[in-house]
Amino acid sequence: MSAVTYNWFLNKHVDENWAWIKTFTPEECDQIVKLGLSLQVDRAEAAGDPEHKIRKSKVSWIPTEEENYWIFNKCSAMVLQSNSQFFNYDLQYIENLQFGVYDASETGFYGRHIDTEYISTGTRKLSFSILLSDPESYEGGELMLHYKRDGYTAAREQGVSIIFPSAMLHEVTPVTKGTRYSLVGWVVGPRFK
Repeated sequence: MSAVTYNWFLNKHVDENWAWIKTFTPEECDQIVKLGLSLQVDRAEAAGDPEHKIRKSKVSWIPTEEENYWIFNKCSAMVLQSNSQFFNYDLQYIENLQFGVYDASETGFYGRHIDTEYISTGTRKLSFSILLSDPESYEGGELMLHYKRDGYTAAREQGVSIIFPSAMLHEVTPVTKGTRYSLVGWVVGPRFK
């Protein structure tokens, strides 16, 4: 049973352990897709998954070059605002921004997984996923957050960031028509104590 709340946040939403916030316009999403496709796009490999039973997608990495600063600045503002309002984690930086391609011709998907990882400089604490595609341009490809018994289908709106703790179980269901493009990031902070 959810706790009763009386606050309604403008242009953002919180539901227990995750939040969403509009980050990019449709035109900005199109720019990021164009950039992502212009980079070296590689088949994504999940560790120990040579037969693609866990993940079937392609990715490229957005470089931190001056012409891309606007992307990182918008993601940083979204993370800082969401963290301040909802999570209050001790955070240091955003890891690589990953551009993802989930295509129906390959039934692209990413099975249930968590993003928590301990790295030499700290711990992944928050993850975010931003839908870059027009939601009418593909079918399937739902971001599912599993914090309730049946999971929750995240908002499916172009340019909206879904931000959640990296330890939350989540998945992208198979894309059955069209192509789903996304931008994903992980936010690192000192290890939890």
